[in-house]
Amino acid sequence: MAVALHSCLQHMRVHMGQIETYLSFGATRWEAVQQIAKTSIRLAMLPTINQMSITGSIVIPGAMAGQVMLGVPIKHAVMYQQIITFLISASTCLGVVMVVMVSRDIRK
Repeated sequence: MAVALHSCLQHMRVHMGQIETYLSFGATRWEAVQQIAKTSIRLAMLPTINQMSITGSIVIPGAMAGQVMLGVPIKHAVMYQQIITFLISASTCLGVVMVVMVSRDIRK
């Protein structure tokens, strides 16, 4: 979320003239900062997406390894780890989108 907030505010500071031009031509606040918001969200979600792509093939997470050592069937351990990974990713995405949406209302 910190990456998204920093990126969004930095881009808003740099492109203030362009945003004000959009607003003066009748664009809504969302339309004026839409491209900046998309870029910030994409940048902030990259680490999470990269982590999801290597989980299970390169890195065996601790929860999955612990369950396998306790005798839980591998299929159940993998499904549990996938659910946890997706929930973490979804909550990260929700937090990033909320931070970007709130940051469009922040003024200097």
